[in-house]
Amino acid sequence: MQYATNKNILQIICGVLLLFSFFSAWYNTGAFLFSPSELMGFSRFPLFKLFFVLPILGLAHIYFGWMKTYKPILHLASTILSIILIYELNRMVNFGTSNIDGAANGYYMAGLAILISIASFILSKKDISNVQTTGKEG
Repeated sequence: MQYATNKNILQIICGVLLLFSFFSAWYNTGAFLFSPSELMGFSRFPLFKLFFVLPILGLAHIYFGWMKTYKPILHLASTILSIILIYELNRMVNFGTSNIDGAANGYYMAGLAILISIASFILSKKDISNVQTTGKEG
């Protein structure tokens, strides 16, 4: 029986965050909340079409985490996608100068998914170095 490791649990958490971020609002105008399905309609920002990939990556993270298969390329893809979407939203709305407009839950979930992906990379590298150290001693 193969037990789940920390990196598998982080992979599942990252997937849940990406999946929920797709269904949550990303942008708050003070009066309205805009979800990814509404943001994809902005023709000035064609990279918002990448929001469609968020639930696919989220489900892939959950599946491979549940199957206890660590996929670093999946973490890399979701990190790059989340960074692109966060950057595009920051380009559309300058959160630093606006008193009313702000980021909403989905935005922060994607940011947390980036941090969890980085943490899983660190755990993965740590596991590899521990295996190599144990192999040299034995």
